[in-house]
Amino acid sequence: MDKKYSLLMSLFNEFNANELHIIICSVFVDEITQSLLERQVNIANIFFFHTAKNLVVPATDYVCETIDDDEILYAVYDLKRSIATFDATNFAVLAEARRIELGLKYLHFIVIPKEGPKNTISIMSMHEPDDLQWRINHILLPLFSCIPSCKGISSLVTREQARPLENSQYHIFPDEFTLQSPAMPMGFPELIAAKNEGKSLAHIQAPRNALNLVDSFLSSYAKDKKVITITFREYNSHQQRNSNANEWRHFLESLSDEYLPIIIRDTYKATSPICDELAGYLQFPMASIDLTVRVALYQRAFLNFSIPTGPAYLFYFIPNCSNIVFREFNNAHFATSETTVSKGGYFKDEQPEFRQNSKQIVFWGQENLANIHQSFLIFLKECEND
Repeated sequence: MDKKYSLLMSLFNEFNANELHIIICSVFVDEITQSLLERQVNIANIFFFHTAKNLVVPATDYVCETIDDDEILYAVYDLKRSIATFDATNFAVLAEARRIELGLKYLHFIVIPKEGPKNTISIMSMHEPDDLQWRINHILLPLFSCIPSCKGISSLVTREQARPLENSQYHIFPDEFTLQSPAMPMGFPELIAAKNEGKSLAHIQAPRNALNLVDSFLSSYAKDKKVITITFREYNSHQQRNSNANEWRHFLESLSDEYLPIIIRDTYKATSPICDELAGYLQFPMASIDLTVRVALYQRAFLNFSIPTGPAYLFYFIPNCSNIVFREFNNAHFATSETTVSKGGYFKDEQPEFRQNSKQIVFWGQENLANIHQSFLIFLKECEND
């Protein structure tokens, strides 16, 4: 390459470069472009053959942006205290709010494992190792990628790999980060504190490619219809908290052709047949498996229905997302007890303080046909008043 390149440069010197259009056909596009710029060639005159597009394109359209460390907020999600669930939504939106407050350009999320060195003990108290890794890959990483300013996500193998972040000159979130004393999980108090300071929390947005996939799907199935999603809970554990398929069947049968219902199933059930009651309705398995696609569908939908599930928590942090979530206290299970639910910011017969607008509705009552109809009418009334 060196001999050919030297010959090229010697020939190049015989011409007035700025009177030429230079087309680079080489894997060394960066190096050749840099050499041309050093010879005072205007970058507007430089083109290259884009192998993926099979086209000659202008270099100016493909210049990578430069990034400096002092423009980045490093957001550290420590699995020693936090868990690999949709609770990470709080961390993600608060990290973005902090980035905006500091006037920085980018976020770099760093996931630190729970396991310590050999002379320490760590207990897998929430998830089995395989399930934990799945959740990191399919919940945490795509969730963090739905923050538009995110420029990188690092999932570390050991805790010691995060040691350089301690007492460094980097911008770190949370501010008090140390490996020895990880910050407690962020939740309702931190959200309300940020909102009371005038900070926006609506920072979850699907990446462009995910939106393109959803738009392609909807162009084939929805056309001019208004999309209504139903996020379905169908876990093997705590089955008393699952969605009521029969009630939803009756509601969907009553919908006019103005609407297109789409069922988003639980991730672990997405590849198996759905129950007979809902077998005739449209599903979108990709949205069950790929979180970025799920977010894109929530963004595009006219309305999103759900009972309390992890993914349904995203509704409140997606700009202009409309939703109805059915809630009720049930002290027979800790997850639905009044004490637990209230800690999350949900208080009986009230709307959550962190919601964005009046079209994000918590309907206090059972997930039954009468309540589904009533909540839908309330939502349509809000649309009229909007």
